[in-house]
Amino acid sequence: MKEKYNPTPNIYPLPLGTSNKVYLTYDGKTLVTDFVKRLYQNTLQRNADSNGLSYWVDRLKNRTITAAQAVEGFFFSKEFLSANHNDAEFIHRCYITLLNRNEDASGKAYWLCRLQKDNNRKAMLKSFIESNEFTALVNQYGLVRGTIYVDQ
Repeated sequence: MKEKYNPTPNIYPLPLGTSNKVYLTYDGKTLVTDFVKRLYQNTLQRNADSNGLSYWVDRLKNRTITAAQAVEGFFFSKEFLSANHNDAEFIHRCYITLLNRNEDASGKAYWLCRLQKDNNRKAMLKSFIESNEFTALVNQYGLVRGTIYVDQ
């Protein structure tokens, strides 16, 4: 039986004492797999399918993509875009996925204003990706952060 998706955002705490080893395991799961599952649950609001999970995990483990490129792939996938999230929901997804926390009122107001001004979600995503909080998050998963490129 398929596991039912829980619409409550899943914000997973990272295991204590983890290191920067890509193949470090705990409870029989790799940290890379857990990172990809977070992306599925926090952006697409569903559990990962086995083919998609393997695709993203293999690319991250082999370092053919960075964490930033994986994030970009999820946030700008046909599936995510077809959900047609308003700006407030897009901001919420960025916070829980990239900063591992809910947005604060002033941060949400800042990003809403910025999106209304320049309407560039990719530039906003890049700012979140290049934050100290996201860098710390990907380091705990043993991944290379990287960046994304935004057309001017």
